[in-house]
Amino acid sequence: MKTQRLYSWLPVPVPSREVAKQSARTALRFKKAVVSGVQATVFVVLLTVAAVPLFLLALLVPDEESAS
Repeated sequence: MKTQRLYSWLPVPVPSREVAKQSARTALRFKKAVVSGVQATVFVVLLTVAAVPLFLLALLVPDEESAS
């Protein structure tokens, strides 16, 4: 009840410990999802950056048919 007295001036009720734990779990899950999304984005960007020079190199190499 010490928490209740500390925040008695607030116009909103103080969340219980269970609600606070649930919020922390949800925040952790959200953080993991964001990190996972950032990792996926970085992976796709790196694949694209690696593929573009290979594609341009393939355009520069003459075909066997046009060489003969």
